[in-house]
Amino acid sequence: WNGNSYTTSGIYSYTTNNSLGCDSLTTLNLIINRSSTSTDTTSACNSYLWNGNSYTTSGIYSYTTTNSVGCDSVATLNLTIKRSSTSTQTISACNSYLWNGNSYTTSGIYSYTTTNSVGCDSVATLNLTIKGSSTSTQTISACNTYSWNNTSYTTSGIYSYTTNNSVGCDSVAIYNLTIKNTSASTQTSSVCSYNLPYLWNGISCAASGSYVAHFTNAVECDSAVTLNLTVNSCAVTLNLKLFLEGFYIGSGKMTPTLSYLEFTTNINETDTLAVDLWSPAHLSNPMPDFSTKGILHSDGTVSLSYPATAYGYYYYLAINHRNSLETWSAGPILISAVTQYDFTTNYNKAFGDGSNLPMKYMGSGVYAIYSGDINQDGGIDIFDLQQTENDASEFAFGYNSSDCQGDGGTDIFDLQMVENNGTLFLYYARPL
Repeated sequence: WNGNSYTTSGIYSYTTNNSLGCDSLTTLNLIINRSSTSTDTTSACNSYLWNGNSYTTSGIYSYTTTNSVGCDSVATLNLTIKRSSTSTQTISACNSYLWNGNSYTTSGIYSYTTTNSVGCDSVATLNLTIKGSSTSTQTISACNTYSWNNTSYTTSGIYSYTTNNSVGCDSVAIYNLTIKNTSASTQTSSVCSYNLPYLWNGISCAASGSYVAHFTNAVECDSAVTLNLTVNSCAVTLNLKLFLEGFYIGSGKMTPTLSYLEFTTNINETDTLAVDLWSPAHLSNPMPDFSTKGILHSDGTVSLSYPATAYGYYYYLAINHRNSLETWSAGPILISAVTQYDFTTNYNKAFGDGSNLPMKYMGSGVYAIYSGDINQDGGIDIFDLQQTENDASEFAFGYNSSDCQGDGGTDIFDLQMVENNGTLFLYYARPL
């Protein structure tokens, strides 16, 4: 004031000369008002609104206005701007996903807000895809064992196997498994070689050995049946019925000579004889194909055994007895496992030469083989008679060919039989 600067309130005077040249005193009642200042230090997240202005960066900012006494009021802001944070996750999960304490079971976009390290919001966003696990159940029945996912199971039970499905989640397969058992059995059988091939359960068995047939048992599994087959070289049996003229005593009976002479304790055994088998193709051979002996019983029956190789072929039967005329069957007979042939029912059951009946009629429909071929030369003649006479003259007793009646002694009755048959010029008849 008047060239002086005043900074405090007070009464100030100033003297000068007025226009008259006199002192002019001027008094100043001065009041000094003060400006004001303020400073604020603050921090904010992302932006800060101050005195109508929005600040998004840290810095020192000032603002001037008029204070209450009309002077400047200068406000200073020391501002720190801190940043919120965000994060985004894209997640795929199977069935459910646990995130920030929450379990999510459906796909969607989820957010979660918390405070970051500078105290601002931290917003996490989850892009969630929920994929589903899958299950399957099968009920299986198997025999003995079941192979599943490289594991072999031999007992019934509920089994599970976990792998990944098409969306990468668990795929749980459950098997309700029932193990059923196969069964086995063994049979033992013997057959004769001439019965081959042996047909068993549709299998043609041609030799000894083990054969297996497969069936389905009660639980629908395999049932294996094993046949242990033994092939035997069995004999074939020839059962004949024939009577010897001299031994025949009537009513279908003959003298049991072997028993009478005490060669056996069997009271029904008459004598031994041989039966030859001749193949029609081998009649010119010096020897028969097969020959065997048997015991002729008083009822005319005799059972003979031959090798299995005779089975299935046709043969003539030739009867040879120690004092009877050799007699052949009328034709070839097919030899089976058991063959029956009866010479007694008709003369045409024996092979004839066309001159004489091939067998002797004994009455009551019974035919017998001629007796009297004592020396077994194939005919009944003087030579047989001479031998019989000689034995009779000596009162021969025992097992002699001249005993045509089989009573143990050679006598007049044997002579008569040989003589009578000799007059018929009987000679064996062969199909040669």
